[in-house]
Amino acid sequence: MRFILPILMLLCLIGCDSDPVSSIDPEFFIGRWIGISSATYPGPDDATLTSEDSIRFVFADSTFQYFWIGEGGNENNAYGSGDYVLGDSTITFSNVLLRGYDEPFDLQGRFEFGLIDSTLSLVQNPTQFFQTYHLVVLEKEPEILD
Repeated sequence: MRFILPILMLLCLIGCDSDPVSSIDPEFFIGRWIGISSATYPGPDDATLTSEDSIRFVFADSTFQYFWIGEGGNENNAYGSGDYVLGDSTITFSNVLLRGYDEPFDLQGRFEFGLIDSTLSLVQNPTQFFQTYHLVVLEKEPEILD
C-alpha cells in the first residue's frame, strides 16, 4: 500500500507532456529536500525485495548529502555524500556511501529526473539484470530565514 504514491507519481511523470526539463534553473536544486527512497533488488532466492526509507537530501552548488530520517523528522545518520552533475533531464551522482549501510541505498550513477511543482522524482533503471532499481521522490523544504 505504501508504494502506491511513488508508483502513481512515476506514471504521472511518464504520461505528462511538459516543457523540456533542460529549462530548469540549476539553482532550483540547491536546498533541502525530504522524501522517500525505495530500492527494488533481487533477494537471495531471486525473489524481488523492496526497501524503503525516509530520507533528506541537501544539495549545494555541486555537492550533495543524504540522510536517514528518524522518528520525529530528525536527521539521524548520513547515508552518503558526493558530487552531482545536471544534464538535460538527468542527474549523475558520484556517491561516497558511508560505512555500515546496505548497498541498495547507494545512490550513485545516472538518474532521470522529473519535476512537478516542488516534487522531484529521481529514477534509476538497472542497466544489468541483477542491479537495483531506485525511485526517490522528494519535496523541497521551505527555506528557514534567521
